[in-house]
Amino acid sequence: MNHHDYEKRLALHEVSPGELRSEFDAETFSFETTEDMGAFPYEMIGQERAERAMEFGLSVKQTGYNLFVVGPTGTGRMTYTQHSVENLARTQERPDDWCYVHNFDDPDRPEVLSFKAGEGQRFRREIEQLLLDIERELRTAFSSDSHERQKREMFERLRAEMDELWKETDQFAVQHHFKLERMQNGINKIPLQRGQPMNRETYQHLLEAEKEHLRVNEKLVEEKVQDALRRIARMEENFRKEVQVFMADTASAAVQKLFEPLHRQYGHMPKVTDYLTAYEQDVVEHFYFFAAAQGQESSAGAIETMKEKQYQRYVVNLLVNNRHLDGAPVVYESNPTYHNLFGKVEYQGQIGSLVTNFTFIKPGAVHLANGGYLILQAADLLQHPGSWPGLKRMLQTGHVHIENSYEERGLLPASALKPEPIPFRTKVIIIGSYYIYDLLSRLDEEFDKLFKVKVEFDTVMAKSDENSWKMAGFVKNYIQEEGLLPFHREAVARVIDYSSRLVDEQGKMTTRFQDITKLLVESSHYALQEREACVKAAHVFRALEEKYRRSSHIPEQYRERIYDETIMIQTEGYRVGQINGLAVMGTRDSMFGIPTKITAQTYVGKSGLMNIERETSLSGQIHHKGMMILTGFYPGSLLKTVPFLYRRASRLNRPII
Repeated sequence: MNHHDYEKRLALHEVSPGELRSEFDAETFSFETTEDMGAFPYEMIGQERAERAMEFGLSVKQTGYNLFVVGPTGTGRMTYTQHSVENLARTQERPDDWCYVHNFDDPDRPEVLSFKAGEGQRFRREIEQLLLDIERELRTAFSSDSHERQKREMFERLRAEMDELWKETDQFAVQHHFKLERMQNGINKIPLQRGQPMNRETYQHLLEAEKEHLRVNEKLVEEKVQDALRRIARMEENFRKEVQVFMADTASAAVQKLFEPLHRQYGHMPKVTDYLTAYEQDVVEHFYFFAAAQGQESSAGAIETMKEKQYQRYVVNLLVNNRHLDGAPVVYESNPTYHNLFGKVEYQGQIGSLVTNFTFIKPGAVHLANGGYLILQAADLLQHPGSWPGLKRMLQTGHVHIENSYEERGLLPASALKPEPIPFRTKVIIIGSYYIYDLLSRLDEEFDKLFKVKVEFDTVMAKSDENSWKMAGFVKNYIQEEGLLPFHREAVARVIDYSSRLVDEQGKMTTRFQDITKLLVESSHYALQEREACVKAAHVFRALEEKYRRSSHIPEQYRERIYDETIMIQTEGYRVGQINGLAVMGTRDSMFGIPTKITAQTYVGKSGLMNIERETSLSGQIHHKGMMILTGFYPGSLLKTVPFLYRRASRLNRPII
């Protein structure tokens, strides 16, 4: 190809400067500034597929139809998800409240009770008031004159029976020539002679037969005394039982009237009435909890501590209170550790050890979101041990189990508490990247069963008039939320041009609104510096220019090498076997072109193409593929009948800094 043909071919594919960049016509907008726009509703822009998938996933109530929102950051996936879920949740009913109460049959298995929203707090207050009323009624009953009189009569009967028994025993001892003396440390048996106590000297002068007779009588008296002691012990035991029955009957009569209103109120809830029945029976059985403090004012502090510990069995742990909700709950857990998700059982230090009970059960995000929606970030969820397996187990079983994961590692003492699981009815929405979604789909066989709805967010949308108006509405809403200056329509048009620039396609716009919002903030900043009333196109250009300057350190180094001719670039004339190329490179926040010289040489020798870049391992896979395509293209196009006896060496001369 000679120079004339080269220029002709070059003109055929030449692109005019006007075709390199398209500008959005600001006259498309009827407003002067965004202040002139009416109220613009919040809506997703250019994500019709995601909107339909979100609507479908949220409307299906069957199990397994949880959502996984996929897309890159900055596309508004989090904002749109929260907005969509919150709008839907406001139209739904509030879920039930959940309470944990003491299990009087098995204290290590706390029971769970459910109430309509707001009634859980009322039930807790009613139980608190019930406990106060029980304490007052029992104290009144146990301190009444009739109660004390009956106890005194029972005690006097016991004393009379015991006195009669001892009288009988004393007479038996006297008949056998002994006298009994009841001492604090036991009973002494004193021998008698002619009705008088016998001293040691008199005893020594007795005949051996008389001594033997006394020993026999002493044995009989000892047996009588032991029999009397056994009978007295049985009397005291029967007395204690009788008193306990009497006290329990008194307690039952005193508290029965307190439970009757609650039984009538919650008669339609069998589990609650069963709890109230067990509560009443336990109060009657443990009446001494309420009577033990009488007459012990000297140790008031210790008594209060003991009472607090004893009374804990009669309180209600309101785990979830939905009283203040306006619709179904929407919970976004930003730190989804195992305990933050599924709750835990806390401990309290006591005399060098850790103790717990059902009042130390704390809720997690899944409890607070029960009956509503739970939103999680996939990356945060997967980096916390146990969170993902626990979430899957919960979705599979339909119940929330509260367990302390630290116990398995031996970091805390094993808790005997096994709270009753709570039924779980929540739509789980996980937000993550394409990589995490593909990873879970391939490696976790249960993932597709539990998350059947994929909500995919795109990064581009068509540059239509409708989407352009929506972009203008987004600009208006954002500057109102952030308190920025209003944007002139020319400035909005330049924002739309920048949106197309981000996706490298004139007929498209980006949906990564995070990049757009940065431009809005920076443009408004420069307009404020110039004391302008609104943001104009010049401020948008300045924001883009300043942004480029902040990240142009590496491109400037390349340009310096060109200016001082360290990198030699020729832009005039032509050279055989040499062309200029442009390699596009970039960092995280900037893209730039690097001029390069591409050379090739041919010579007679073994047929084929030699890629110098590949031989020296200086090029990547895309360059390798291109050279291999050329290796097949040249012989197939030019030398179909003649052998290829020339060898071509090609290299890319890249500048090195």
